[in-house]
Amino acid sequence: MNGCQQVFRCIGSFGLGGQESASKPPQAIFKPLVIIKKMEQQEYINQLEKELQNHKDRVILQLRRIIGMIPEKANELTLDIHPGQENDGYFEIQASLEGPDLFTLNKQIEDVASIFDVKYGANGFEPPIPMVDSDSVDWDVYLVSCKTSMEWLKKIWDENFQDIKLPTSIVVADDFGNVEPIELN
Repeated sequence: MNGCQQVFRCIGSFGLGGQESASKPPQAIFKPLVIIKKMEQQEYINQLEKELQNHKDRVILQLRRIIGMIPEKANELTLDIHPGQENDGYFEIQASLEGPDLFTLNKQIEDVASIFDVKYGANGFEPPIPMVDSDSVDWDVYLVSCKTSMEWLKKIWDENFQDIKLPTSIVVADDFGNVEPIELN
């Protein structure tokens, strides 16, 4: 297989080519948004770990904000990994609380619950985590991105938050991929 295989994400526009009058037939114009490269699993892990490390200080600060706002009635903090639907490496990490009256508990941390939020834009993901075309690799992009981010969060927790007594875990939202939760304390 050619190691230079690439996939393009495109944005399409349909219409009359910007003309008000219909002197030309309708046309479709597609512009590439970003090139998604085929990569090996370890290369993906290395790039993802590097990008996650670039955000370590901000994530530590965000976790401190969350912990500082946890109401007494909460009986567990969960760090939820939410993989995207496209299986291209997208994910986000959100905090949530368990306990009586989940709505009220989580409302109290709502403004700070986002720990790591990836957006998809014209130039790819922001922050620029690696994008992968899952159809061109023989490994599970969802599984690898979830496990890599879970291990990264565990390391951050172990180095900075071992004194927190509230039971805390890292889970993949909606039991995706049968990834076992990581209990942090």
